[in-house]
Amino acid sequence: MDVTTGFMNGIWQGDCCDQVLRSFDCAAIPASILNVTGPEILSVRWIAKRFGELLGKESKITGTENGKGYINNAAKANSIFGNPSVPIGKIIEWIADWVQKGGQTSGKPTHFETQDGKY
Repeated sequence: MDVTTGFMNGIWQGDCCDQVLRSFDCAAIPASILNVTGPEILSVRWIAKRFGELLGKESKITGTENGKGYINNAAKANSIFGNPSVPIGKIIEWIADWVQKGGQTSGKPTHFETQDGKY
């Protein structure tokens, strides 16, 4: 796992969909920004190590955090809707379980390590 882009926010898809649908009541002209994500800034290194623990494998870390990340400030959305109902730790456990059971994936790379906008 490349940790050059070392930080991120995350949210479970169900919580994201819930907040998006509830945000229709917040629509206004002119438009206002409403970032929908979890409130925590997460370490990609920590996430990779946690997946390794859950999957019984050693995490292979490459790169060094350069201080950049995919971060949004969800304070406004979370003040309106409350924090997401599913904590990141539970999401990671669900995903690890899905992977261990051979669950389907899209098989497409995320390009998460990309920092030049070319995905």
